[in-house]
Amino acid sequence: MHARVASFLIVALAVSSASGQEKAHSPRGFDKIHALVRPDPGELRIKEIPFVPTLWEARKKAAEEGKPILLIGSQGNGLAISRG
Repeated sequence: MHARVASFLIVALAVSSASGQEKAHSPRGFDKIHALVRPDPGELRIKEIPFVPTLWEARKKAAEEGKPILLIGSQGNGLAISRG
């Protein structure tokens, strides 16, 4: 994912600074860049996980299905625990 962001920035700079080419902020330039950074099918598989909003609902669902609970928590920003 970091490679895609870096690629986006490089392409955006190249498109916006190249003479005689479309500008990145033009509608056609935006469409080209958006196509480059749009997630491919299968990249957002996290959306397939049936997250449950509350611990109580998770406990009920786990008991009904006879499955354990995976509880992930952090203090503060949940994205802060991600390290690339």
